[in-house]
Amino acid sequence: VEGRQHMLRRAANAASFDEGFDRQVQTQMYAQVHAERPIRTFVSLGDDQVVAQAKDGSIVAAAATDYVIWTEDLEGLMQSFDGKLKASGLSGDRYLWLLGGVSDNAREGLGETGWTVKSDLIDDYLGTQCNPNVADVTLEEGP
Repeated sequence: VEGRQHMLRRAANAASFDEGFDRQVQTQMYAQVHAERPIRTFVSLGDDQVVAQAKDGSIVAAAATDYVIWTEDLEGLMQSFDGKLKASGLSGDRYLWLLGGVSDNAREGLGETGWTVKSDLIDDYLGTQCNPNVADVTLEEGP
């Protein structure tokens, strides 16, 4: 895969352990993307943002999120992201891989901005326990 230096630079610039761990998980997600949709290159969009361009020309962005809801801020972020994709000359189908869930409104809003969402990937791709140093917790609803 070309452009790996963009992912390495992003990881090296992590400001904290938590941010570094987030980038590690994101890298694992891109490994799974590559297994399903082979990646040609990683492209830096500036401002510490990196996306993958698959060999079929599609764009994949992976995010280690808990849960995504549609807000004005997210709408603005996606519009900004769209402008950066266009400025970089990237076009094609767009896929957003999310570690966690996504609200119906967010899925609809992301769809309207051109993104196909693949969510709830933690169980499928990273296992139910990302950090083996933390005990797995099961919550049950009370009466």
